[in-house]
Amino acid sequence: MWADISQEDLGIYRSNWQQYADHRYALQLRNEDGLPAVNVPLQLVDGQGSVLWRARTDALGRAELWAHYFRQVSVAANGLRIECKVPNQRFSISAKPFTEGINTHEIKQDCRKKAEVDVAFVVDATGSMGDEIKYLQAELLNVIGRVREELPKANVRTGSVFYRDQGEEYLTRVSPFTADTEKTDKFIGAQYANGGGDYPEAVEVALEAALDELDWRSSASTRLLFLVLDAPPHQAAENIKKLQVAVTRAAARGVQIIPVSCSGVDKNTEYLLRAMALATNGTYTFVTDHSGIGNAHIEPSTDSYDVAFLNDVLVRLTVSRSRLVTCDQPIALDENLPSPFLKTPVSGERNWTFYPNPSAGPVSLRYEEAEGNYYLFDAQGKLLERFTAQTSIERDWSHLASGRYWIRHQNAAGMWTQGQLVLAA
Repeated sequence: MWADISQEDLGIYRSNWQQYADHRYALQLRNEDGLPAVNVPLQLVDGQGSVLWRARTDALGRAELWAHYFRQVSVAANGLRIECKVPNQRFSISAKPFTEGINTHEIKQDCRKKAEVDVAFVVDATGSMGDEIKYLQAELLNVIGRVREELPKANVRTGSVFYRDQGEEYLTRVSPFTADTEKTDKFIGAQYANGGGDYPEAVEVALEAALDELDWRSSASTRLLFLVLDAPPHQAAENIKKLQVAVTRAAARGVQIIPVSCSGVDKNTEYLLRAMALATNGTYTFVTDHSGIGNAHIEPSTDSYDVAFLNDVLVRLTVSRSRLVTCDQPIALDENLPSPFLKTPVSGERNWTFYPNPSAGPVSLRYEEAEGNYYLFDAQGKLLERFTAQTSIERDWSHLASGRYWIRHQNAAGMWTQGQLVLAA
């Protein structure tokens, strides 16, 4: 979808921010037991040994690396490879374009038993953001409380950065990371919207403050930065460079940027926010007119989307990106596990099936009609594979890390069904 909309719907904005999420190299890293290898630093290197991108694997053992991210080139450099230089984990593999499949590798690493989760809320506090700030003030405790219920054994810390613009009452206000939920809630509760006037705000300064003044743990299994805003940065050359540096640093530290696009965001800003999310293994989210929050919202550039309450989306994204695969007991189907999609797209009786489930990797799919497409998604809702449906087809997903996945089927009429698949070594 991004390949299409970044060239077509949003194509005219590509050069504005000089961020080009075109040459993507995804890696699935797992240990010898088939479990995700978490928080492993990686780098994408060209044939001359120059480092093109740095990243860290997430709680699912997944990492996104990019070649020539700040230059528009049609063909990526030759001799690309993905390297890891951590003691006892050194390796180098040749990277393939994502269209040829996900790069996979196995290393020696003990199973990660306890989740350490850092979550930052970075919020535009200029005048037009009044409704959104009031919503956060009303819902934040609910969001964090539900996350803690879903992740009872996780060490969760929250922090926040509020920002305005040059010449305003302040540029940034920072609340450090803390395990005390009420401290973050009290800080956000004391903030209010004011100032602004011109459209752009100091987004790049806010990102710098979030990366420099919040003490992101190097040992964390998940690092999330929710960027809540309704305006872009100033488009001066120095600001564009600062954004590039911030995105590069966030990716290298494993900080996933998740924009929450509010009323006022235009298509130019949507391109930037989508690009920053892709670069850091995040995801783009947006408030719609269904919310009643703020002024009118643009329709996002996407084929389709589902609508849910914002607090539900924040909880789902945090939990799905923080939940670790259990080490000491087999993975099992969990009928209560929330879908990575905002609502389950059921269309009548499901006339297709897949088995065995759980599986060590090989899966047989059966469908009454040889029409439509299958899609394999990870627990975060990230698309891993798409292939044409047949009445009978075999797939081998043993290269993927153990965990929960989702198979979706879309028939020729465009109707959807889905089911949960468990892969266990």
